[in-house]
Amino acid sequence: MCENTANDLQDVVDRLAEEGTDWIDDMNPYEVRGLRDIVHLAHAIVQMAENGMIDLRRLGVE
Repeated sequence: MCENTANDLQDVVDRLAEEGTDWIDDMNPYEVRGLRDIVHLAHAIVQMAENGMIDLRRLGVE
């Protein structure tokens, strides 16, 4: 689950870097909810890593 979320978040970051934020305005409510869920999961993963519960290096994150 962590790896999938990391990949999803990387896809979002890559798209933001390439296209800016205009595409977000064109998202339907389900896509917006999915994007919000990805961000919330990523935040939870970072908090878990900061608390020593998981090691992100095992997922290839430096």
